Amino acid sequence: MKKLKLMPKGNFNVKDNPATPINSLRSEKGFIPLWIILVVVVVGVGLVGYGVYHKSNTGKVVKAANRPGIIKNEQFSTAVDSKGAATHSASEFSPTDQKVYAVISLDKVKAGTNIQYVRYYNGKNIGGGSVKITKDDTKNVDFLFATKPGKSRHVGDYKVKVYTNGKAEMSSVYTVK
Repeated sequence: MKKLKLMPKGNFNVKDNPATPINSLRSEKGFIPLWIILVVVVVGVGLVGYGVYHKSNTGKVVKAANRPGIIKNEQFSTAVDSKGAATHSASEFSPTDQKVYAVISLDKVKAGTNIQYVRYYNGKNIGGGSVKITKDDTKNVDFLFATKPGKSRHVGDYKVKVYTNGKAEMSSVYTVK
């Protein structure tokens, strides 16, 4: 690779010009280019930020600002009762758990309301679904995330964002370890 000489032509005397050009530092032994330092700092801050976000949000429910307020709570469970309520609430699941339910508790919901979800695996959108409420004051709806018989669940972080009539309500995170 050909090096470019960025020094001015002729004799350059530091005494004549005490401001040493930054480019002259490139020829000094042991100099680390500024762009390498910048890349290391940006990557480091990104990794630390991801780690803080990941640890602080596992199993947490985050409610959206200016939300309709129909959804009271979202929790995850391996089973639901006859009324659709979670019976084994958890935020961590095993790869062998065949069923994981997202149980959505509702407040003062009217018939015709659409409840939607989008699910993410390690930050990647893996699909979603919706249900239309058929009865006023329905207390719970649940979405089942089942694996095929004999298959195991992928280890990683899952996030479920829930919407009411297209408006964000909340998001929750669960982990498969």
